[in-house]
Amino acid sequence: MGFFDKVIKNGIGNGISNGISNGISSVLEGKVGEKLTEAMTPLSDAVSRMADNATAFADAQDEAVKNYQDQSAAGSGECLIDGNVEANFLTVLRTDFADYELRQNVSPMEIGGSNVARNYTFGLYQSGIPKAFIMLTPHNRYQNRPFRDAKSACKGNGIVFLNFFTHFSNEKTYVVNRIRTALNG
Repeated sequence: MGFFDKVIKNGIGNGISNGISNGISSVLEGKVGEKLTEAMTPLSDAVSRMADNATAFADAQDEAVKNYQDQSAAGSGECLIDGNVEANFLTVLRTDFADYELRQNVSPMEIGGSNVARNYTFGLYQSGIPKAFIMLTPHNRYQNRPFRDAKSACKGNGIVFLNFFTHFSNEKTYVVNRIRTALNG
């Protein structure tokens, strides 16, 4: 067999095999494409619904935040973290708890606490007996040992212990209600 015979034979063979291959590919691509489209349609619909739900959720959250801010602004209580937090609490305690003796910077050693324990910011007393201790605490100090020891001294003596985080708004009505509830509880 000569050179041209091989080229013709291979060309025809390749042409036939390429033709068959291309035909099979076209059929498969058509069927596979249809199947992929069928499979992707529900997924695409689900993603669209999920995006719609996420948008609706975000809108609802925005509305809830706006409502909360509107209620807060409507006079649910003055914010005690504006300015000097300790002075603001002192004013509230003097006015709303005038029937209690108020002490500041009380040592936990007064009730048998350790010398490591952190001092209470305020103490509320009746007839010289401690009824409640209040601590104003930055957000990162409520887990340290001095704080825990102070809290434990109260618990061990059956005295109310209240902690107010200074980085929260601590509205006056919230503070007063929380202290009253604890003292009456």
